[in-house]
Amino acid sequence: MAFTRRNVWAKNGDFDDPVLYWYARGVRVLRARTISEPTSWEFLAALHGFDPVIWHVEGFLTLGEKLPPYWVQSLYWKQCQHGSWYFLPWHRGHLLSFETIVREAIKQEMIEDEKKGIKVNYHWTDWALPYWNPADPKDDYRATQIPPAFTNEYMPDGSENPLYIKQRDGDLVTLPQEIAKGTPGAKQKYELIQRNLLSLKQALTQPSFIGTSNSSTGFGGLKTSFSHDPVAFGQIESNPHNNIHGLVGGLMGDGVTAGLDPLFWSHHANIDRLWEVWLKSDPEHKNPYKKEPLPDTPENKADNHTIKLLNQAQEQWLDGPGERGFMVPLTSGQVWEFKPKDVVNTLALKVDYQYDLSYQYDDISNPLKDIPTTPAGTKSELLGASTTSTGLKEANRTSIEIPIGEPATGEGVKYSSEHRFFLHLVNITSNKDGRIINVFVNLPKGASGYDYPDLYAGSISFFGVRQASAGGGLGVTEVFEITDILARLRFGGWEGTKNLKVTFIPLNEDNPADDMNVEQVLLYRETCAVK
Repeated sequence: MAFTRRNVWAKNGDFDDPVLYWYARGVRVLRARTISEPTSWEFLAALHGFDPVIWHVEGFLTLGEKLPPYWVQSLYWKQCQHGSWYFLPWHRGHLLSFETIVREAIKQEMIEDEKKGIKVNYHWTDWALPYWNPADPKDDYRATQIPPAFTNEYMPDGSENPLYIKQRDGDLVTLPQEIAKGTPGAKQKYELIQRNLLSLKQALTQPSFIGTSNSSTGFGGLKTSFSHDPVAFGQIESNPHNNIHGLVGGLMGDGVTAGLDPLFWSHHANIDRLWEVWLKSDPEHKNPYKKEPLPDTPENKADNHTIKLLNQAQEQWLDGPGERGFMVPLTSGQVWEFKPKDVVNTLALKVDYQYDLSYQYDDISNPLKDIPTTPAGTKSELLGASTTSTGLKEANRTSIEIPIGEPATGEGVKYSSEHRFFLHLVNITSNKDGRIINVFVNLPKGASGYDYPDLYAGSISFFGVRQASAGGGLGVTEVFEITDILARLRFGGWEGTKNLKVTFIPLNEDNPADDMNVEQVLLYRETCAVK
């Protein structure tokens, strides 16, 4: 039997929906357990990230509270994979652990209700983790809002709502209120967020799962080892994943506290769903897999050597990082050690005779079905690089120019359908998470980004950047494809435009990220085969 994960807005997003009502009941059970219990709310959140000081400040850890033994913490905690090709499979296993533990808690709550003579008109086997899809094109205004089941302070019976968290302060929380008040510019900003920060185009049109270090980071990310601190983000992780963390803000805006917000789990269920959307949207979209060698003949020797090298890379993803496996708890307290190859098929997730975690989604249709997949690239070259770093120092914007040199081909930097162009923002550092910086290409001096939406390249969402910058760390790298922008600009490069200007503007200009620094900005061109 496969459980079905449904949209949080399927029945108005409130507690009239039994999925959300029982989600709250299950979460309440988990939150009543101590942090040392592997099936507790705090323990499961710590799998994603943990910082005792921050948790204490936020009210989720008391002084002197007994923590699990160190060996338990090292086995489970702070495992989340970010800036890595393991980002999607690790979070899938994390969700499965959480989902089955909540479902068991719901089952026990129903049994207790029946003992009290309370009739239950719902069965625990019908429950699966609901997903929140802010970029739903079928419901573009309501979908972007946080459902009332997560924003109401109280349950229908007057008890405290365990899905409500007061530590949310991002634009998806504040803007609907500002729009209702008629605040000038609020609706315009909200539309910019919907159009740009929640766009699925760069992710869903990626031709390959694994990226290349010199151009695209792919749908799923770049090849890495175990990667708890991010380096370079895959496209699905950059947007919408990181952007939504920043747009919710509060606990969700920082990797070490994100798992403490119940919205985290529904957000990640949607990211997991988009993985399935990407796979089903094009026959060429595939997870890493092993390719069968050709018949062992002299004429196939060179091709088989290539296949062997390809399979070695694929196996490194399928088998996970060698230095440690991915560990999550199940309801019985047993450890489930899984590898990416164990979770690629959502309909075949039988761990053992006791646990069948198989699931599906109620909707994996492609919202961008009329936009073709971008052709895969075969060759990449550097066209230009900034010569200085740039940052925001108590200012509401900053710009940097990339001098464009003559490419090795000698053909000039002229847009054509045979090329893809990528902007690399290298070594982005900051001592704070939770902010968002919009990036524009060749924006006129002093112009508002609202007036030039076609020049928007992407957003830097400061999720995990603080950790990656700590102790002299190099920070993170963001990669945005700007092929469409250069086509609209009729970009000429060596034959015309000698510089490419990149402008950084905080989403909230009244609160600039004055400690943000970008070490270098690069422009790459990738040759691709036109379909």
